[in-house]
Amino acid sequence: LRGMFDAWTLMCRQRPAIRDFLADATAGHYVRVLRQPTFRYFDALVPRWLSGGGAAPRPAEPDVHFDRPETDQLRRMDVPYFVRSLEGGPVLGVEPPPGPFATSRVAARPEPEGGWP
Repeated sequence: LRGMFDAWTLMCRQRPAIRDFLADATAGHYVRVLRQPTFRYFDALVPRWLSGGGAAPRPAEPDVHFDRPETDQLRRMDVPYFVRSLEGGPVLGVEPPPGPFATSRVAARPEPEGGWP
C-alpha cells in the first residue's frame, strides 16, 4: 500500500505537469465508448447468428433499448462500436468497411508454428 500512496501523492503534486503531458500526448487520438455492456449486444446477436442473419437484432431483456446507430451496427452482425476524441466532443459511430467481406483459402492442415501442436 505504501507504493500506491506514494504514487497518488506524487500525482497530486504533479497535476499540472501530468495534465500538460496528457493534453499533448492525446491530441488526435480516440477512445472507445461503451454505451451499453457488451453482453447486451451479444445477447441480441445470438439469435441473429443462429438464424444465419434472418432474425432481427432485439434486446434479450424488455427494459433494454437500442438506438438507431446501435441497431444499424447489430444488423451488420457487429457489436456496436463507438469512439470519442480524447479532447472531448461527440460520441462517433464507426462506419462499416468500404468493401465487402472477403475470404481466402487456407491449408486444410496448417503446419505447426513455434512449437504449437
